Amino acid sequence: MTLIAVRPLREEVEIDATELKCARIRKGLKQHDAATSAGIAKNTLSRLEKGGYGQPCEWETIRRLCEVYGIAPESLLKNSSQST
Repeated sequence: MTLIAVRPLREEVEIDATELKCARIRKGLKQHDAATSAGIAKNTLSRLEKGGYGQPCEWETIRRLCEVYGIAPESLLKNSSQST
C-alpha cells in the first residue's frame, strides 16, 4: 500500500473517472444529488465521470465527492497502487 501525503486545496490531481462514477453508483446516488451534496455543479460531475473535465482537477473537488461517497480520495488517484 502506498501512503499519500495530504495535498493543498488547490493542487491538481488526475483521477480514475470510471472509479469515480462507480463510487457514486455504489452509494445509490444520481449525479444531481451527488453534485448538490458535494457543492459542485452537476455538469462538473458529469465531465469528471466522463474523463472530459480537462483533467487534472482540483483536489478539493475530489475530496468533497469522496466525503459524500464515504471513500478515501486516494482510491481515485490514477496510478495509485492497488494491493492484490
